[in-house]
Amino acid sequence: MENTQQSGDARAQLEGTLTYLQNLLRFIDARWQEKIAIAQRYRPLKPLHKKWGLLPFALLTVGVVVLSTAIGTPIIQAWAKAEAYAQGQFHYPNIQPLSVGILAIPVALILALAIVFARNKVVLPHLNARIQRANQQRETHNQAVSVEEQHVDAQLGQASRDFATNIGDRFPQAYLYDEAVSFCLQVVRNHRAIALHEAINLYETERHRQRMENMQAWQLAEAQRTRKLMAVGTVVNATMQGAVIGTIRREGAQTRAALSKPVDVNVRIR
Repeated sequence: MENTQQSGDARAQLEGTLTYLQNLLRFIDARWQEKIAIAQRYRPLKPLHKKWGLLPFALLTVGVVVLSTAIGTPIIQAWAKAEAYAQGQFHYPNIQPLSVGILAIPVALILALAIVFARNKVVLPHLNARIQRANQQRETHNQAVSVEEQHVDAQLGQASRDFATNIGDRFPQAYLYDEAVSFCLQVVRNHRAIALHEAINLYETERHRQRMENMQAWQLAEAQRTRKLMAVGTVVNATMQGAVIGTIRREGAQTRAALSKPVDVNVRIR
């Protein structure tokens, strides 16, 4: 009778711990998803346009010279030809593009300087003023988003402290996701297990059965479990994350190497 009472007390205590852990993990996952959604709402600030210097001025000058030469050479050549014919001459000077280009240099310098000056002194201040107004609105929006993110971070920090205080290392790190905890809680409630290692062994047996029945669905479920483990590992203990992911990868390799073998995991709980 005494052993039965002790077993019942242990089972009730384990059920309470698993219920608390389930709620805590679901809270962490919800806050983590909320944090990701909040991060996507940040609006990046637009950079201000810079003034044009010597390089744009030189490029503009060269561009104007080339354009003037390409357009002006045939025009001048046609004009010279028409003048010669008008005077009854059949010979007319051959206009060289180099000569046209040299003549166009002063005009190109003046035009490029005017363009750079107008852009830097007239157009640029107007463009940057509009960008600054837009950035001020974005900064106001980002500050409000930052407040929300800080609130979520505070909740995640409190969840991390609650986990360290109430759970610690009493639950295996490789099973810190909702599906595993929910299964363990269910089998404890149904009196199929009175100890944590028994519940986890039943969970591994169920996972093995699911793997054998539908490999593709199991792989998708494994990917989802890995994502949740990463989120929990980041919140609960940053140094834990590498070990957790390593455990999952080793477990996946062992599963692929021994799909036809029954799985029997013995977990010792402190």
